[in-house]
Amino acid sequence: MKLTATLVFALLPYLTTGNPLAAAYFATNQPDGNFVVSSEIGRDGKLTGVKAAFSADGVGSIITGVPPAPDPLLSQGSITVSENKFYVINAGSNSIAAFGIDRRIGRAVNPGGEFPISVAVSEKRGLVCALNGGRVNGVSCFKPSDSKGLVPVPNSQRLLNLNQTTPPNFALGNGFDQVLSNEAENQLLASVQRINGTNRGFLAVWDINPLTGALSKNFRELNVAGASLPFGMTILPGKKAALVTDPDLGYEISTSAAKTEVKTDHVFLINFGTSLINEVAVDHNLGSSIVSQLALDTDSFPSDSQITTVHANEYLYILTLSMLLSELGTQFWVPSPWNNHWASQANFNMDG
Repeated sequence: MKLTATLVFALLPYLTTGNPLAAAYFATNQPDGNFVVSSEIGRDGKLTGVKAAFSADGVGSIITGVPPAPDPLLSQGSITVSENKFYVINAGSNSIAAFGIDRRIGRAVNPGGEFPISVAVSEKRGLVCALNGGRVNGVSCFKPSDSKGLVPVPNSQRLLNLNQTTPPNFALGNGFDQVLSNEAENQLLASVQRINGTNRGFLAVWDINPLTGALSKNFRELNVAGASLPFGMTILPGKKAALVTDPDLGYEISTSAAKTEVKTDHVFLINFGTSLINEVAVDHNLGSSIVSQLALDTDSFPSDSQITTVHANEYLYILTLSMLLSELGTQFWVPSPWNNHWASQANFNMDG
């Protein structure tokens, strides 16, 4: 199977009795059929190779107006896990699909816009929210149902109405990256980039009605001077704050993704330009310092990451993408807990 691109993966912490402790999932984003590929995770935290591939009930697509790149959506969170379910976007068919461990739940549904690029789950509010980045752009939320799949939440479609096409054209500006709820899960955040082609970006923030799941009619802008490409986000537990990466602000080479590790509250910043993983400590005054750096192979293109717990040990898994699109492969990296070095690497050759 030859891929034009591979996107992200997510971790499912607990599987059914008799199965491994966890599984990793990533999507192929094929224009003729988007597939979810799974790999088992053993008790030692290592992946065992591709075990299954199944249709995401839709097709993939790519953002135009940029040179060919292994990450075709330029986004984070196109697969999201919550308890024993996960959700995947189909950018090319304008849909979101819900899955249990071994089955699809309902059919893929319209995401309330065009070209979905990111999906987030609020377990406290029982919401699944999508960020759409095409001609009809903005956010929209759903209630998951075991019998009906994803059911639209009234008064949760909030359009940004920025000038864009489907598929999106990067040259126009008005880009989008990730949707996420805050720690209290009473607000929904979305990153918006290069407004009308300028060097201004912001976070759009909607309040979530705790009873109905509806979103506030208008959003608030969170701005940082000089920010133009707010990209990957991660919540900082106990600090009422989020860390947002921006390739144009504070980094010499593009930093794309961020994940928070639970035991230390350290943040891992994924730098796809230098193939470095920066471990960063953030204090209660939101000051930051680099704790360590982990180096991947040159041009490995680290794309997305997840942290999960296996047998009381926390592991950071990083999906890396070859720079050669015609020979795209994926690698999952597992750092040994607290040792600051890589414990294992799994290569998945998806060509053939």
